[in-house]
Amino acid sequence: MLFTKASVIADKPPDYSRCTDGEPLDFVEKFTYLGSLVAKDNAARKDLKARLGKARGAFARLQPVWRSKQYSLRTKRRLYNSTVKPVLLY
Repeated sequence: MLFTKASVIADKPPDYSRCTDGEPLDFVEKFTYLGSLVAKDNAARKDLKARLGKARGAFARLQPVWRSKQYSLRTKRRLYNSTVKPVLLY
């Protein structure tokens, strides 16, 4: 199965005479590439909001760990650095 699709980001609709493997190119406003949001206006704000939302979700899923007295602060810090930070930064 192939889940990759050719798309074009442009201010005007794409030229449908250009195709890839017989399939016309799709006109899109934005898409995610390697975890980063790519938009036609090239604004980093949307990508930043998406990354913050993903990091917030990763942090929230670990609430039982953060509230637990069973784990040391060192362990919690290592868990944060290995699970939440990568989502935010990459």
